[in-house]
Amino acid sequence: MRQALGATLVGLLLLSLPPASVVAGKRKAPPRVVEARSVALGYDLGDRFVSESAELTDPDVRPEERRALQAIRVEIERWGRYVVVERPADAQLLIAVRLGRPENLGAGTGSGYLGGPGGMRRGSSYGGEVASSDDMLAVYDCVEGRVGKRLWKQRKAGGLAGAMPALFVEFRADVERTPDPGTTEPAIEKDTRVEERKP
Repeated sequence: MRQALGATLVGLLLLSLPPASVVAGKRKAPPRVVEARSVALGYDLGDRFVSESAELTDPDVRPEERRALQAIRVEIERWGRYVVVERPADAQLLIAVRLGRPENLGAGTGSGYLGGPGGMRRGSSYGGEVASSDDMLAVYDCVEGRVGKRLWKQRKAGGLAGAMPALFVEFRADVERTPDPGTTEPAIEKDTRVEERKP
């Protein structure tokens, strides 16, 4: 009986662990993220996305979020993989930051780009969401200047702090370990035939 209980507990423990690929740092980015070449930056405010160029008029964007986004802009420009564009309409991807908020249930109504399954949608919301105390970096597909499907997202306490935010470092690592489908060379078939030698 004790052996059966022990085996059950070990099995439950193994099931609760994250996949080995995540533990070993082997996460990969979706093909769309790897193929894209232009990004616009902004803020995920929970109920809407606000572009970097429009944030001056939005009182919900915090100074720490502005600083984090500026640090990410500098790192993207150093990296050289993406071109940062000012208008979301000119971008293939949207990269959004969200500083951790105290964990509470906010209520109210609003409109804008709303969080939905896999992304954000335009519309009105009623009620609220449970805020997270962890910082977040999210990458969305950009469809004609609008927020599309969420392609990559990570949360971490203090993940947007410092000159090189840890969440951006994770994003960059995931992208760099993913082969670019556009540059992958086709496999060359080796001729395995054996020539017959004449005496």
